[in-house]
Amino acid sequence: RYFGELAESWTAKGTEWTFKLRKGINYHDGSPFTARDIAYSYERILTDKRSIQGANLRDIKEMKVPDDHTLVLETKRPKAALLPLLYNR
Repeated sequence: RYFGELAESWTAKGTEWTFKLRKGINYHDGSPFTARDIAYSYERILTDKRSIQGANLRDIKEMKVPDDHTLVLETKRPKAALLPLLYNR
């Protein structure tokens, strides 16, 4: 069973994973932590051919950020094992 430190909840339907992020989380400089930050980090991992984390994210087809506290990941095919790959990354 997983406990989300940054995500308060998540759901999976077919190829779509939706993560609801906790509100009130800030970086050390006081700037807010948002879903855009995760999407940016994942995009960097996916485009950096030297990244050792790239294999964990390679099944992600698209990332959407509908608002500051929601991240939607679409995978290339249903991926029941996605959560363990994302956990603590």
